[in-house]
Amino acid sequence: MRDRARSAGTERGPPRPRPRRRFGEALPRSITVVVLLLVAAVVVPGCRFTVGRTRSGSPLRQQEFEKLEPGTTTLQSAMDALGAPDRVKWETDQSRLTWLYLDVTHFQTRLQVPISVFGYRHNLYNYFEDHDLVHAMDLVFDEQGVLEEKSLRVPAAYRREEQERSGMRVQIAPRYEHMFLLVGDGGIVDYEDIFEPDFGVGLDLAIQPVAPVTFSLGGRYHELRGDDHVLGNGDLLQVDDMDLYTLEAALRLQIPLRIFAGAESFSRVWELFLDDDPATHDGWIYFIEGTVGFTVNEDVRVARARRFAGTIYDRGIDLSNAAMTGFEYSARHVSVRAGLVYRAWGGFDRGSAAFARDGESLQALGVFGSIAIKF
Repeated sequence: MRDRARSAGTERGPPRPRPRRRFGEALPRSITVVVLLLVAAVVVPGCRFTVGRTRSGSPLRQQEFEKLEPGTTTLQSAMDALGAPDRVKWETDQSRLTWLYLDVTHFQTRLQVPISVFGYRHNLYNYFEDHDLVHAMDLVFDEQGVLEEKSLRVPAAYRREEQERSGMRVQIAPRYEHMFLLVGDGGIVDYEDIFEPDFGVGLDLAIQPVAPVTFSLGGRYHELRGDDHVLGNGDLLQVDDMDLYTLEAALRLQIPLRIFAGAESFSRVWELFLDDDPATHDGWIYFIEGTVGFTVNEDVRVARARRFAGTIYDRGIDLSNAAMTGFEYSARHVSVRAGLVYRAWGGFDRGSAAFARDGESLQALGVFGSIAIKF
């Protein structure tokens, strides 16, 4: 019985020592996540971000102001044209009338204790900045009530708005790309074993409605050079080139680098980013661009052991997209761009060769350069 029980039992080795946990691993991951969520729930409600704008007074009647003529306009006619002044100053033989209009933009970031005690929440951090844009018209009249001098003070941001803007700009931009890395499963083997990355050329037609944003429609041609590959059975595959034709739409966001020179002034950053006329949006610019479109691929012929074996991919069409980032130097009518480009093409349909397989998405990384002519 003892031998039978021993044979039916399971042999056990010596107990293994439990691994020691390092500091920071003692808590289960779920508890760590809960703690982080609790911290976020406490801190986030105490953060406030506020941007406001306040106007005081009535907008100045600048067109009526331009019609006033020193030596001719009387005090009464000026008040009829401009309305009642905001300030009047009498001197010995002159009187000065002033019309004011105030436009204030303020920016505030506040971090408070999220728990309220009798309605009071203590500020842990508070940053506030405001920027005053003062518009003023001054008229000086002599003792007889005839206009002697007039002056107008308008902030620079408003003076730019008063100038004639060029409006939307049109750009034509040829582009050259060079790919240096291919990634993806080509069905037979990886794409990097079937092709060698090569060049791409294209042309963009773009419109720039405002300085930071550009929309474009472009066409591309990419060539991937076929490479020789030895299969596991020793056969030599000789692959022809792959031709890719792409039509895509793009959205580009542009940030002038001089925006960081005025980063201490919120209003200055706002003016540079949003208020610049596309025609004067010059200098060094950082940009990011995203595209979406479709690509047509040609048949890819293949020879096996130096004999024609059909095609590994048949002609087809699929979606494609790309992402680009880089720097641009923009002049009045010409821009030069350079940067990195990432492209992804949809999979390719298997061809007529017996060993062919469907290819998955093809991804490539490269560099590009472009010259844009602006109208």
